Amino acid sequence: MTGQIHQLTGQLATPSVEITASEEKAEKQKKFEEIRAKKLLEGNYLGYLITFESHEQLQPFIDLIPRLTDQEYWRYLREVWTGAEVILPDKEIWLRLLQWNRPGREHLMTGAERAALAAMTQEIKIWRGCGHKSAVRGLSWTLDRDRAAFFADYSCGPRRQLLVGQTGVEPILVEATCRTENVLAYLTARMEAEIVINPAHVSVLRTCRAPAPKKKDPLEIKRDLDEETAEISALLNQSQTILAKKK
Repeated sequence: MTGQIHQLTGQLATPSVEITASEEKAEKQKKFEEIRAKKLLEGNYLGYLITFESHEQLQPFIDLIPRLTDQEYWRYLREVWTGAEVILPDKEIWLRLLQWNRPGREHLMTGAERAALAAMTQEIKIWRGCGHKSAVRGLSWTLDRDRAAFFADYSCGPRRQLLVGQTGVEPILVEATCRTENVLAYLTARMEAEIVINPAHVSVLRTCRAPAPKKKDPLEIKRDLDEETAEISALLNQSQTILAKKK
């Protein structure tokens, strides 16, 4: 009898917990909507974008395009691209955004990145890590073979399962070449050496199973995080400067 009472008590208590959790979620969403409305009213578009999870910023960015100056368009596209963890499902959308013949393209890269790209040879070797043969011809590549191996392993991990509902079949390492004149952007954010390019301009040399990624030293990880934090702070300061000029 006691067991039955405990069971019944648990059944009665569950809806109350669920309702409370639901109410908390609704309240949190309401606060986010209020913050977003305020950011839009202020013209603080970067502030608006960062209220969304990094992998959910593509559509909000697209919605903002009519409001953005040329400089803002390319600067914010860079940030949204850098934060996006899964590119392939929206490949055609990304291509249109990245290949748009809109003034101010130089703001997609930093001065140092533009100089580094200009100093590269006409043909460069690039690498890509993915989890399925259908993903071999993507937009995101790297000059760093070890980094590509990392992403091959990542694409078969639990985070990818959470974001797209499935993981890769096997970690694949792709070796290829491209001409620098066809590179859309060279990006070093997140301590990477990323080559963004239309895969139509990539010549794949070979594919193989990716080796296990090398583990980073904890001090190296801390250094990377510190540099990334400094980069984000600089970007926020630039955004505030642009916003002040508008006023």
